[in-house]
Amino acid sequence: MPKRVVTPIASERVVLRLLGERDLPTTLAWRNQPRVRSGFVTSRELSEAEHHAWFQTYSQRDDDFVFVVCERGDSLRPVGQAALYNIDWHARTAEIGRIMIGPDDALGKGLASEATRLLTRFAFGQLRIRRLRLEVFKTNEPAIAVYQRTGFVPSGERDGLLLMTSTAFPAPRHSVILGSYNRPHLVRAAIASVMEQTDPDWQLIITDDGSNEETVTSIFDTIGGDRRCQFLTVEHGDDLRTRPDCGQRAVDRINDAIPLLEGEIVHYLPDDDWYPADRFSIFADVFRAPEVMVGYGRLVLVDREGERRGTMYAATVGDPLNVLDHKQVAHRRRVFERVPDWPKVVDWGSEGHFFRRLREHWPFHGIDREVAFHRCHDWNMQGTKEGSTGRRE
Repeated sequence: MPKRVVTPIASERVVLRLLGERDLPTTLAWRNQPRVRSGFVTSRELSEAEHHAWFQTYSQRDDDFVFVVCERGDSLRPVGQAALYNIDWHARTAEIGRIMIGPDDALGKGLASEATRLLTRFAFGQLRIRRLRLEVFKTNEPAIAVYQRTGFVPSGERDGLLLMTSTAFPAPRHSVILGSYNRPHLVRAAIASVMEQTDPDWQLIITDDGSNEETVTSIFDTIGGDRRCQFLTVEHGDDLRTRPDCGQRAVDRINDAIPLLEGEIVHYLPDDDWYPADRFSIFADVFRAPEVMVGYGRLVLVDREGERRGTMYAATVGDPLNVLDHKQVAHRRRVFERVPDWPKVVDWGSEGHFFRRLREHWPFHGIDREVAFHRCHDWNMQGTKEGSTGRRE
């Protein structure tokens, strides 16, 4: 989001407006006060030349927003500064900080708390940031108190700094990675099967491999404004061109989504399949046992029209290759601490190779309940393989 489209943000007590060049002498004087700069990691005094050079670079960036805090009264008196920076528009994360109150007579009024609260609402609302983070000296108790009052909680420590985070909403229990490519009709059913779960505590990441506009429109129409849904995509290609690397591309899209996972339990779903409505509840029961890291259930096989043709389930799993389909499986997000991603494709059993890596560390716990539906048809990825093109449904 370019800076030029960010309008002032207001509450009853303060207004936040974007920093302008005219503000530089004032903000530099505030920043160089001993009581202010002692709260910054770089605590030395800054020169006017350094401050102007920083501003020239800052003015070209859309991942860095510095606001002047203005106190409301007879006039809008500039009294401080607050910022959102290191914004990752893909992961929807950002850092909040550079917060200072300049004039001594503006201290003790709660203006820093109000500015932080207002900036947090702006980040979660207008910018659709999902997680904010900050660093503060552990000895800076007044600042820590400000952040705690505005919803930040400790998340770690390093080098004398307290790390704190705040999320747009509590972390969900379940996260789903849904792979998508040019299935404008079938993907609706896949998405709906997540949105209609009896357990509503979920996050859906639709990771798309450059679908055509019809599919993208279909996806956005289906998810509507549901904030539990995220849509990722890559550059759209030629629908007539064959995709001999479609298997690897599907794995790459899954790996794109892994850093965005927030839920404790991770599920997978292709765009031509779907879940029964009680899937999340079934797996929530499986993972009540703290020792369970990987679980699986029974897969229902259906034809193109959705008519049942059989089921697939193994009472025990030694080698998961060609035994389990990724739709059958759910695992804790913590597995990525040991197995950080899906491996490169060496054959058409990429999911099995990922599961093999999991099996090296943890046993698989089965539950004989139907947890996913697999549509067997001519245009699934296994059927088309090297012949896959954008024209599929």
